[in-house]
Amino acid sequence: CDTNSSSEIAKLTHAVNEQTSAMTTAITAMLRQFQATPPPDPVKAVDETFFTCGGAHPYY
Repeated sequence: CDTNSSSEIAKLTHAVNEQTSAMTTAITAMLRQFQATPPPDPVKAVDETFFTCGGAHPYY
C-alpha cells in the first residue's frame, strides 16, 4: 500500500464518518420529534340514525 493510497483511504474514511455522523444526528432528531408527538385520538364509530318529523314519511 503506497502513501498516496493510504492518504486517499483516510480522506474517504473521514468523509464517510462525517456523513454517518450527520445522518445519525438527523435520525435522532426525527425520533425525538416522533416520540414527543402524542398519538392521535382513536376514531369513534358513528351510528347512522334516521329521524322523521311530523309522522311517517316514505324514504325515496
